[in-house]
Amino acid sequence: MSEDVKLRLLKAEAKAEVKLLRLKLNKTNKKTKQVKRQSSKKAIISDMDIKNIFTDEKRFQNRKNAFSEDSVNRIIKAVETGTFDWTKFDPITVWRDSKKQRFYVLSGHSRLAAFKKLSKQHSDFYEIPVKIFKGTEGQAIELARTSNTLATKETDVERSFYWQNRRKRCDVLKGLGATNNCHKNLEIELKEAEGKNANYIIFLI
Repeated sequence: MSEDVKLRLLKAEAKAEVKLLRLKLNKTNKKTKQVKRQSSKKAIISDMDIKNIFTDEKRFQNRKNAFSEDSVNRIIKAVETGTFDWTKFDPITVWRDSKKQRFYVLSGHSRLAAFKKLSKQHSDFYEIPVKIFKGTEGQAIELARTSNTLATKETDVERSFYWQNRRKRCDVLKGLGATNNCHKNLEIELKEAEGKNANYIIFLI
């Protein structure tokens, strides 16, 4: 390949890159509201396209319903009445499944559902603020089921399902001959987490 041809190819590639950068810049400028990105040593908050976020209720949710309709409606109403405040919006938590190459919601199913509905009428809601959880699948499941950042508190029955599953894990460990205090530690953890409602939760289990 001659030097002249190489030069022309390089110029063509440079023009293509400049054009792509301009398109991205124009797309960004069209948005009237932007979520400020914040970073710290513990967490990075960024915007993510809602099309790239998936849900898996069986793994990452302890509720019977996929999300809370009340929570969704509250967010939509806030947007419609002009009271929605981006600075007070709590980012959802997602986890990247390396096997499936997808991001899944651990906390914030209702918030994501609200954004999906809002995005049909408002371009500002194509992206949602997220915190990316770094950990194993088991740790992701544990975080999803114990998270207290959900907009709607779980019912007593839903909480009992969670502790019932935890107890089953202890049973499995005991069956494998593990010498630990799994059941005892679980009871202590339950009482601390559920407070005055602990005895009723134990009754439901």
